[in-house]
Amino acid sequence: MVSIVFTKNNSCLSKLIRWIANEPVSHVAIIFDKKVVFHSNLYGVNVQWFGSFLKTHEIVYQLDYAYSLEQEEEVYQKIPEYDGHRYDLGALFYLAWRGILYKLFKKPIPKDNLFGNKDQFLCVELAKIIDPKLENLEMTSPYQVYLELKDNNFIWLSL
Repeated sequence: MVSIVFTKNNSCLSKLIRWIANEPVSHVAIIFDKKVVFHSNLYGVNVQWFGSFLKTHEIVYQLDYAYSLEQEEEVYQKIPEYDGHRYDLGALFYLAWRGILYKLFKKPIPKDNLFGNKDQFLCVELAKIIDPKLENLEMTSPYQVYLELKDNNFIWLSL
């Protein structure tokens, strides 16, 4: 089974993201068979054991996709396109800056991330592995991705 999870933790970065966005989650990850996690964090885009991931992340929302083995294999095949790439710190700083401007002065958040790098990825950008129709995710919060995915036509079960 393939799941996409939306998490939070007690790190300063997670708290900052949740404060700026005024939302309950700060991270997105893809889980395979409750064994392996694929996500992008400050260490870059990487694979991690599910048990290790749970030691540092609290799952707030989870969407489970009832994929056939062939569909699951299609998702697996997309991982090498992203694995090993760096985390997009420039995009994170720009998103945080624009989020603070919105929170304090109600300045609108632009659609494009001026500091984003096409070869580096925020955690939210990996959600397009699950739903390729998702676009322009570099200025989107994890919670906004959750809302988009939970309301679309994919088969999912919320736990």
